[in-house]
Amino acid sequence: RVGHGKFDLVIMNPPFTRQGGQEADRVGIGNAAFAAFESPKPLQSEMQKRLRIASGPERLGSGNAGVAAHFVDLGLRKLRQGGTLAMVLPLSSMSGLTWQIVRRAVRDQCRDVTVVTIADGGSEDRSFSANTGMAECLLIATKGKPDVCDTPEATFAVLKGQPVSVVDSCELSTRIVQAKRTKHVGSIEDSAEASLSIRFGSTHVGSVARAPLPESGPWQMVGIKDLALAQVAFLLTKCELLQVGDPLGGSTHLGVTPVATLGEIGPYDLDIRSDLADGTPRGPFLHILPQESGHPSYPMLWNHKAPDERRLVVSTDSEGQIKSWPQDQQWIDEKAARIWARATRAHYNRDL
Repeated sequence: RVGHGKFDLVIMNPPFTRQGGQEADRVGIGNAAFAAFESPKPLQSEMQKRLRIASGPERLGSGNAGVAAHFVDLGLRKLRQGGTLAMVLPLSSMSGLTWQIVRRAVRDQCRDVTVVTIADGGSEDRSFSANTGMAECLLIATKGKPDVCDTPEATFAVLKGQPVSVVDSCELSTRIVQAKRTKHVGSIEDSAEASLSIRFGSTHVGSVARAPLPESGPWQMVGIKDLALAQVAFLLTKCELLQVGDPLGGSTHLGVTPVATLGEIGPYDLDIRSDLADGTPRGPFLHILPQESGHPSYPMLWNHKAPDERRLVVSTDSEGQIKSWPQDQQWIDEKAARIWARATRAHYNRDL
């Protein structure tokens, strides 16, 4: 009712509730996004209809992304050109597929984009809001398209931990703004060291770096303790290997090729161990977890276990045994031989 394009500043910490999600304490409550204050289900339906009308066909929000996406949509509409959007959002907004349309809108409609995240282990330790219990990010952007000649980019600030006080927060904000204004923040596209350390005295409290915003896909410069890792990963996509810590600086050209040109990806897991609905073996192996033998004939690496996967060599965790199937044991044995002939010591993770 105030009208679009009227505000100099839109600053919000919106609810993150998803419209779906019939699990745990949400079972039977209808549309979770509109169920506050014990709203009856007919009223929830009316509110959902109203949201669809107000959002129109160009809406950014979706039920899977959650209500917060609608608030980003609302904020962008209410801002005048040159106005500032400042949002507290779930960290999933930086990578989730259902948030991609929101990220694209910010990329295309805004300039001077800044994203602030926290590098820590647990979800609660990566939140900015009290009593949220989930990882969050801060998104700040100025409405107005970047210059045509410029590649859209953002400044990513990653804090070592949660701010401990209002004074701490204010000082961190000041340091990030100063770093941007003085142009001391490097880009991960450069072969030189990109990140600028934020220090309180001799204590490192965070890092700041610039990175291009992709047309699609996640914004990956979030929650990383050492932004040199992000720079190395980004330059690898450009076939450049950065020598981190090398006083001479620079990078080395490195050949990068799709996995398919090096070898054939192994069989689908259901073709190794599963059975069809009628009991006919689909895979020729029984899967024994944990492995029974110290030296199994058919060793397997099957389950994800993050602490053990942070190294180049990972031990096997289970073993296979060829199934017994009297109807056609020869077929089982031959299929097992074909699958085992493709087994290697190189592991390619699926469904990361």
